[in-house]
This record gives sequence, structure tokens and C-alpha cells, in this order.
Amino acid sequence: MPIDTAKYLKSRWLKAADLPPGRATSVTVKLADEHTFEQTRETKPYLDFNELTQSMSLNVTQFKTMVALFGDNSDSWVGQRINLRPVISSYQAKLTIEITEAQAQLPTFNGQQVGSVASQPTLQPSSDIPF
Repeated sequence: MPIDTAKYLKSRWLKAADLPPGRATSVTVKLADEHTFEQTRETKPYLDFNELTQSMSLNVTQFKTMVALFGDNSDSWVGQRINLRPVISSYQAKLTIEITEAQAQLPTFNGQQVGSVASQPTLQPSSDIPF
């Protein structure tokens, strides 16, 4: 049986090239924490996800996006749904990961969305009104 080489070559850290090109991957934040990298001795924030085995080290833009979306208390990020999309950055034109808030999926029944804004009854003029 052949060895799954991707299993051994995959980094602990998620890179844009690890995501499917051209589309968003929806994930749920499992953990927001900090990690000190041995080589640079730099401490950076990172996220773990329920759906992925790799962690994502956050750059300044990604960190500011998380704060703008969910507040400056990183504990409140846990459980939040976000989209990760590989994009070319405007800084040095490098491939990076864009974070956006995942839109809530409304339930469907027989192919029709349910749970959306309740429809308001349409009032029709009536000649029975005495004024």
C-alpha cells in the first residue's frame, strides 16, 4: 500500500496554497491563541478550526479583520464561522488568505428557504371601511 506523502509533508501551519483555488472554505474557529516561533522568537496570534488539522498564523490584516468582525476579546471568536479564501495580496503581490464572515445558512424545506424574514400580509383596500 502506498504511503500518503501529503500526510507527512503538510506543515502545521495553513498556507493559501493549501486551500482550494478560487473559492472560499467555511470553517468554525475552535481556538484563538498565541504561538512563539523558535527560529524568529516572534509571537503571533493563531487560529485552530474544527474542520481543519492545520492552524492558521494570523498576519496583521487577518488579525484586524477578526477584531473588526468579532471584537477584541479573542474568546468571543471561538465558535464563529468564517470563510478562508486564497487571494493575491496588494502587499508584495503574494498569495495570502483572506478572512470574511461566513453568511448564516438558512434552512430549506423542499428547496425553499425557511426561517427568513417573515412575510408581511398585504393589505388590500376595502370598500367596507366607513371613512
